[in-house]
Amino acid sequence: MGEKAVRSRNGCKSCKRLKIKCDQLKPRCQNCMKRNIECCDYSLKLHWGGRPYKDATKKVAKIPNTKLVDGVVTIKPLRRKTGGINTKSGQMVSLKQFFKDDGGSERIYTDASTPDDATNMAQPSMTFRSPVDDITRNILFDPMPFIQLHGLHLPSPLPDVLSSSTYFMNLFEFYLKETCHLLVPVPRELYKKNPFYVVLPQIAMHNHTLLYLLLAFGANHRNMMFAQSTSAIDVLTEQPLIQLTSFSKEWNLFDFFPLDSYTDDRFSSVSSNALIDTLLSNVLKELVKKLKDEKERKSDGTLATVMMLAAYDIFFSDKRRKWRAHVYGARNLMKERLCTSQEEALTIIDIVDKTDARFFLQRWFTYVDIIGSLSSTNRVITTEKLSSLKYEFKHYKEVGNERKLALNDIECSTGMEPKVLSLLADVSWIISERERLSETDNETDDIPTDLLLQMLELDYKITKHLEESEVQRDKVYHLFFSEQPVTEMHNSKIYDGYSILRATNLIFGLTGSLQLKRRALNMPLQSVIVKDLLLRITTIVDKYIPLASSSTSCVIFCLFCCGCDLLDKSMIKHRSVYMDRIEALNQRGISSAGMAKRLMQQCWAQNKCWWDLLKENNLDVTFAI
Repeated sequence: MGEKAVRSRNGCKSCKRLKIKCDQLKPRCQNCMKRNIECCDYSLKLHWGGRPYKDATKKVAKIPNTKLVDGVVTIKPLRRKTGGINTKSGQMVSLKQFFKDDGGSERIYTDASTPDDATNMAQPSMTFRSPVDDITRNILFDPMPFIQLHGLHLPSPLPDVLSSSTYFMNLFEFYLKETCHLLVPVPRELYKKNPFYVVLPQIAMHNHTLLYLLLAFGANHRNMMFAQSTSAIDVLTEQPLIQLTSFSKEWNLFDFFPLDSYTDDRFSSVSSNALIDTLLSNVLKELVKKLKDEKERKSDGTLATVMMLAAYDIFFSDKRRKWRAHVYGARNLMKERLCTSQEEALTIIDIVDKTDARFFLQRWFTYVDIIGSLSSTNRVITTEKLSSLKYEFKHYKEVGNERKLALNDIECSTGMEPKVLSLLADVSWIISERERLSETDNETDDIPTDLLLQMLELDYKITKHLEESEVQRDKVYHLFFSEQPVTEMHNSKIYDGYSILRATNLIFGLTGSLQLKRRALNMPLQSVIVKDLLLRITTIVDKYIPLASSSTSCVIFCLFCCGCDLLDKSMIKHRSVYMDRIEALNQRGISSAGMAKRLMQQCWAQNKCWWDLLKENNLDVTFAI
């Protein structure tokens, strides 16, 4: 007998589906040419976990340490040499979460395999035509479908407050799954090294003050989402849901239940709001102690806690200027660091995005400080004269051009270039100076010649930088990404994430130009220049910023500013672009969006500018999420 013919499995998917022999010619086989099929798909399809069972219970039975009870898989914890979570009781997850159907294939993630491992195995080897390097892939655009705590390099065992209570572990996981991803513009599946997901939890493992704050953040966010879904409360009421000062000294949960002995049943009769209040109260008490300790005062954990308190008040729309006090405290900590290093200004260098704690905290503070000042009015902060912090922005054009080729010139954590952030800082200073002159000289509203020249030159700088940088990015796109073959679809996914950053960077820059024209140059809303600028921003928002996405939450300041300026009759039809997104953010538990919605509606109803409305109501709010 002759040798048995070897069956080839490398044919195109069209021939496989028709069960006919494929000659495997590329780019199109003969069968596809006859049938006028434009492209042959030769990509491989990997099946995870072998042949599927019809009965899900049999599938579960094959997985170690699991059993099916009422349609829910109970997973007993497995011992790990490094990382992982050792809880006293099994964790409950749904079948849909445990098994992910992907075109008929089964992906089963057990204790021995992680989603990241599976993703890397599923990616075929390819020659990457574009100059996107390994640094970009590691920083951005790595899929992250599920939460794997051992992948975050957290210590083992975890702090007692987490390992001894599945209730607190659920709050911690909610922060990781939901809250932290709303604090950066890039979607979770495209930004694996989100510092709010990686850096802050790592610091919190050694800093219980920050850990309690993350738990409170997650708990309050979950409450807000639940309240919106059930319409149980109205987040737009005058009284905020959580009052930091309402905590009663006579009743303290932590006096009854020490932190090292938390169990779920102890909190069965305690309301969630009271628990959040207690967590926040203890955060403030512990923070005061750390600020008095010279070593702890200079630590990254203390600065991270102060910044997270500011983020908490901004996220949940605190109107009592507590966010301002926290930013003011963080500014003092940053100034002390400058004195220690004998530097006169906080230097912001245009370098590749990093996720180490010190770099991230500096970037985060700079962003909140500048956006916070841009959204303020002089009148509401006269009672608390804030000491200024000098910034020094260094831009290296040759490095910037290389980074445009590698798609990492826009920072993933802020959604804009350091250059654009520096321009926004200049806009904030000019607006503040313009308001100061208006308040001191009530007889005339004329702008001094030197200040007017600075305004016009700054507007020119913003416009020129945005135009030139976008032209360069368009060249990169047409050279390397406009026509991606099937085998390089991963590159297209990379560019999808980068296109979001391009949109947010443009929106921030154009909003800065709009604020300069409106608040400094006093250009009316009827001006063609203002209308065209608003229409351009609206087009970008409508096309590239989805409803209730992470990019939407990070440009909420821009949505608020531009939406409030839609007062002219010809612009009324565009209001829904902004209102729909702000309302969607409100539904996702970002209660500051409720504040933005109410202020925007008041601007439309009373035909007033938003900064005048803030002055009249003595409000000091910001949307620097």
